[in-house]
Amino acid sequence: MQLRNLDFDCLAIIRSKPIAVSIHGGANVSREGDNWKPPKRDLVGTLQVLLQSGRFRVSNKLKLGPILQAEMMNFKVKIDPVTAHDSYSAWRDNEHDDLVLSAALDAWWAERAPKPCGPARLPRSHKAASHH
Repeated sequence: MQLRNLDFDCLAIIRSKPIAVSIHGGANVSREGDNWKPPKRDLVGTLQVLLQSGRFRVSNKLKLGPILQAEMMNFKVKIDPVTAHDSYSAWRDNEHDDLVLSAALDAWWAERAPKPCGPARLPRSHKAASHH
């Protein structure tokens, strides 16, 4: 979809100011101004729910799609038997998980961020023109 076809009312109110995110190993999300502090379990949990529900899919057509899929296959939760603390990382120590965390962060923010408007709608004149 090209930018000119989007609902410009929605674009006018979409937040363009960057936010900071500090991922931590705790249990609660906190916020100080524009600095959000989610626990890693929330990010991973959100991505897991979206994957299981079919709301998040990775296309093989994406340049890094196959790498993201491989990272997700190697991404595991580990529970320390002594402390019962959970940790999330690649299953093998030499594997990467940066794409998984990036996708998880995006998924978490998309689920949490205010949704000021509905799906982008094309004005009738654009809809009619796009069918030709």
